[in-house]
Amino acid sequence: MRPPRIGVFLRDGRLTLIALTGRDRLAHVVVEAAEDPAATLAAELRSRGLGGGRLRLGLDRRLAVVKTIELPRAAGGDLARMIGFDLERHVPFPPEQTHFDWVALPGQADEPRRVLLVAAEARTVERPLALEAGAKRRPAALTVACHALPALLPHALPARRAVWTHRHDGVADLLFLDGRTLLTSRQVAAADPAELAREIRRSLSVVRWSGVDEVWLSGLSGDDAPAWRDDLTAALNVPVSPPPFATSALPLIAALPAANQGPALLALAVAAESRSPALNLLPAALRPWAPSHGLLVGGRSSTTRVRRPAGPRAGRRRSRDAHSQRAGGAAAQPAARP
Repeated sequence: MRPPRIGVFLRDGRLTLIALTGRDRLAHVVVEAAEDPAATLAAELRSRGLGGGRLRLGLDRRLAVVKTIELPRAAGGDLARMIGFDLERHVPFPPEQTHFDWVALPGQADEPRRVLLVAAEARTVERPLALEAGAKRRPAALTVACHALPALLPHALPARRAVWTHRHDGVADLLFLDGRTLLTSRQVAAADPAELAREIRRSLSVVRWSGVDEVWLSGLSGDDAPAWRDDLTAALNVPVSPPPFATSALPLIAALPAANQGPALLALAVAAESRSPALNLLPAALRPWAPSHGLLVGGRSSTTRVRRPAGPRAGRRRSRDAHSQRAGGAAAQPAARP
């Protein structure tokens, strides 16, 4: 029997957990204001028979730096090394205290390379891992939770420019998607549809869009959603609708608690995401898949082996576990293959 897929969304000390326990079945757990969150999480998992299996962790969007960067399109250039050298220009904390991952974005051959970078401070990564270890569980992945939302979409989507707006905890996560391809994300505090529309318009230049084809709205209660959709449609002059969820996801979404719809949908997406997510902040040594080869990179006090999953993923994904791509100020050198 396969262990359940378990996704955990972490925000402000609260854990929202969704476990996929069978076909169209799930368990929902919230751990909040616990004196010992790790012990409470372990007890909740035991009480529901959710033993075994790794936990997939999803950070709140505000805990990560997410931005598109441009790099020279040099023949044979090592993108990982280039990003490592350039990292300090893009994050507000020292590169040697940074975990990051990246994915190359589609582009024209005569344009600079565009890369979507996700980075978090080392302590931001270490805290949920320490909590998980205290609960006697192992991690499967550590991602930005809202980046997992496309896992709930059909595999085939038309190449349309969509902004997925997910409301939770008084904020809105904005995902800018070309089909299923994530171009960037933001978290904004939008108290009403008019403010949300302004934030969406302000963000279009980041992805070089002059407009958007459609907006998807999720996370609101059934009573509030229709009015928000109508007001957003009027403000943006584009169709606003619920996301086009995959048919297989609909029964699970319907089973989510109405009172915790926003955080629970994020936890569900984290649980449903690929075993090897495209933007994974989990240190390489803790990842469940076997590496094909590695790079040695300098950490603050020791070297860390950077691993990649065996075989290519969609031809564009490159993953890095790094406190830094530097060792004593020098670029990391490729390790010999075993």
